[in-house]
Amino acid sequence: MMIVVRTVHYNWCRSRNLQRLQGICLQLVDVGSGFFPLAGTNAVVYYSTSVFHSARIAYDVTASALVGAANVLGTATASLLMVESSSNEADRQADGDLSTQMTSNRCFYRYGGPVIHSTLHTENEVKALHSITFEKLHFIGESLSNLRHEVGEQAVVFGFVGAPWTIVAYIEQVAVFGLTVLKQPLLHLTEAISGYNEHVILDEFLLKLRAKKGGDRVRGSMEKANEKQVLLFHCVEAEDLARKVAAQSDLIKLQSINWRSFDDGFPNLFINNAQDIRGQHVAFLASFSSPAVIFEQLSVIFALPRLFVASFTLVLPFFPTGSFERMEEEGDVATAFTMARILSNIPISRGGPTSLVIYDIHALQERFYFGDHVLPCFETGIPLLKQRLHQLPDADKIVVAFPDDGAWKRFHKQLDHFPMVVCAKVREGDKRIVRLKEGNPAGCHVVIVDDLVQSGSTLIECQKVLAANGAAKVSAYVTHGVFPKRSWERFTDKNDGSEMAFSYFWITDSCPLTVKAIASRAPFEVLSLAGSIADALQI
Repeated sequence: MMIVVRTVHYNWCRSRNLQRLQGICLQLVDVGSGFFPLAGTNAVVYYSTSVFHSARIAYDVTASALVGAANVLGTATASLLMVESSSNEADRQADGDLSTQMTSNRCFYRYGGPVIHSTLHTENEVKALHSITFEKLHFIGESLSNLRHEVGEQAVVFGFVGAPWTIVAYIEQVAVFGLTVLKQPLLHLTEAISGYNEHVILDEFLLKLRAKKGGDRVRGSMEKANEKQVLLFHCVEAEDLARKVAAQSDLIKLQSINWRSFDDGFPNLFINNAQDIRGQHVAFLASFSSPAVIFEQLSVIFALPRLFVASFTLVLPFFPTGSFERMEEEGDVATAFTMARILSNIPISRGGPTSLVIYDIHALQERFYFGDHVLPCFETGIPLLKQRLHQLPDADKIVVAFPDDGAWKRFHKQLDHFPMVVCAKVREGDKRIVRLKEGNPAGCHVVIVDDLVQSGSTLIECQKVLAANGAAKVSAYVTHGVFPKRSWERFTDKNDGSEMAFSYFWITDSCPLTVKAIASRAPFEVLSLAGSIADALQI
C-alpha cells in the first residue's frame, strides 16, 4: 500500500479524487480530523526540500526514518481510540464534510478508506497467511525509483517505513496492546519486509558493488550523487578566486556577466544565458571592496533570485562594515546594521531564503542584524591557518597571541590546543600603549591572530612587545587583509636592515585587490578560501 501526498496542508485529507503524480495512480485516504494529528503520518509524503534542508535533513532514508518513528506512535494511539470508538453505536462526527462511522472491524471510514472484512482473531489465522512473492512486488521499487528520478533534487521522498504496524492496526480485531495475537502478524510482516529488503535492495547493492573496483568508489559515487551542481557568477574583482573555486569541483560551473557602464557612470549590466539558469542552483561571489562597486553588484544580486533559480547563495567573504557594529555616542551610525538590512531584502528564490556565506565576521552577534529573508552562514579561515602551522619546521614551538581581548574572545576556542598569549591596549596620557597581559612568549614562534587588518599599527606594536619579551619569531595571521592606502608596505620594511619584523604574514584571498598587490612579496603568504567556499556551496 502506498499513499503519496503532494502538500502538507490540512486540506490534503479532504480530497477523495484519484491523483496522478509522476504517472502513478494513487488514492488519498480520508482521515477524520479528530485522528489526523495521530494517524496523519500513515503515508509516503512527497515534501518540499525547503522543509527538510532547513533542518539539515537531506536524504530520503533519514526522512523516512523520522516519519516511521512518528508513524508507530501515531497509529498505535489511533488504533486504541478506534477500539474505544467501535463499541459506541453513535456516528462520530468530524469537522466539515468528514462525518465518519466506525465499522465493527474498525477499518476506517465510509468514504473509501481501506476496509478489511476478514480480520484476524487467532494465532492460527496468522499462520495461515500466505508468503509474499517478491517477484510480484517489483512495481514498488520501480515506482519509488521513477519518483526519485523525476523529483531529482527538488524534494525529499518519504518511504512508508511504518507499514507493518499500520496494517496490523487495520486487520487485528482485538485490542492492540498486551495480546499474543499482535505478536504473530508483526513477526510475519517484519520477516516479509526483511526478506524483501534482502531480495531486492541488498541484491541490487551487491550487483552495483561487484560492478565497481572497490567499495570506496561506490560510496564516493553515492555521495557525489547527493551533491548539487552550482552555477557560479562573480564580480570582476573576484574572478581569480571564482576560478579557483570552480577548480575544486566538477559540480561548480562558472557563469558570466557583462559589466558595462553608461556614459553617466551608472551600471549597464547583462546576465548571460539567463533562461538557462532556471531551475538551477545559483551562487554569486561578491567583493564589496569599496562603495563604488557595491551598487552594481547589488543590482545583480537582487536580479538572480528572480530568474526562477532553484536556490540562491551569496558568498561575501569579507563583510566590510563589520567593525562598525555599535554606537559609542548618540549620532554614530552603525553601518554594519545598514549593510545587513540591505542584504536582508534580497528576493526569495524558488528554493527559499538566500544563503549568505561570510568569513570571520568581526562580531558574531552581527548574525542578529540580518532579517528572515536570508540565512547567514558564518565560516572561518582558521582551519587554513592551523593546517599551515602544522607544516612549519618549528610547529612544536608555536604560541598563539591575540592583540586584544576581543580577538581572544573571537578565536581562542578554535585554537585552544596552542599555548596562548594575550595583549591589551592601555592608555598612557593621550596614547594607547600595547602591553603583555598574560602568557609567556619567550623562546617561541609567536603567531598574532586577528580577523582583519587596516593600517597595521596594532600588529606592529604587538610584535615589538612580544620580541621584547623574548619571542624567537613573530608572525601574523588575519583573515581579511584590507590594507587601505597600501598600508601593507609597512610590513615589508626591516627592523635593522638584516631581517624583517614578521617571519610570516598570512592572509586569505577574501580581499582580491590586496592579493594582487602583495603577490610574491615577503613576508606575505595567501591561504586560499577556494576549497572552503566550494564546500559551503554544497550546504
